[in-house]
Amino acid sequence: FILNTLSDYLDVRVTPKDVLSAWCGIRPLPNSGKGGNTQNVVRDHVIFMDDDGMLNVTGGKWTTYRSMAEQAIDAALASGRLPNDVLPCQTRDLKLLGAKNYSYQMKANISQDYQVPYRNLPLGKPELRDPEVDVDTEIAAHLSACYGDNCDRVLSLAREQQLGKRLVPNHPVLEAEVIYTAQAEYCMTVEDFISRRSRLAFLDVRSCEAALPRISEILASVHGWSEDKRKAEVEAARDFLINNFTPGPMVHTDSSPPPTAKFPKVPDSSREQVAA
Repeated sequence: FILNTLSDYLDVRVTPKDVLSAWCGIRPLPNSGKGGNTQNVVRDHVIFMDDDGMLNVTGGKWTTYRSMAEQAIDAALASGRLPNDVLPCQTRDLKLLGAKNYSYQMKANISQDYQVPYRNLPLGKPELRDPEVDVDTEIAAHLSACYGDNCDRVLSLAREQQLGKRLVPNHPVLEAEVIYTAQAEYCMTVEDFISRRSRLAFLDVRSCEAALPRISEILASVHGWSEDKRKAEVEAARDFLINNFTPGPMVHTDSSPPPTAKFPKVPDSSREQVAA
């Protein structure tokens, strides 16, 4: 249905072979009690309070989560069941992580100011390291949009540990982001990185699958995994992709051996607990 509808708006016919990733989800919809087709149900949230004081928030979507929170707090205050000294909802004045010093010029500054080295080779052989690579405009736009003013921390890791290479050629996600999310956002599994940190699984399932060995290698060095644990993480992530994002087998049916590079473990003292 979706592909046929696209053909009405594009000059080319889109086929299933053109789809890079596909998934579905479940959206909670407020029940009107009348039944019928869910296509006619309003895609908005409903806030109401039961007789016993239970405040309910049903429906809604991610794009309005802060508005939902504000309305829920306002409704709780209006009920008169909270202490008089409770403040109104503060979400309007709370900036997201990375927004403090963010500006729309950030991506331009990054692409102009940074060169980041990368390597696929073991430590201790500086004469064999690859040359520095420019942070192109696509990478700069990706980093500034995803990390805001924390993108400097990602680029610093890329510089210090020679991890400025893309995980896959056709997407702007850097190897350094694996280290950063493990260090600053407590990313603990390969599946966590591809689904909730980089979103590679949602963008391009086969390219994502090709990156699994490299992602697992970097995370293994951060978390001190054994080789058995690293392999198990790759297989678990591959199963996750097959079960959730593609109806057929993956392109890389065999597990290619990962590169041999080793990365310094991130000391526990340097971790920061932040909102993931």
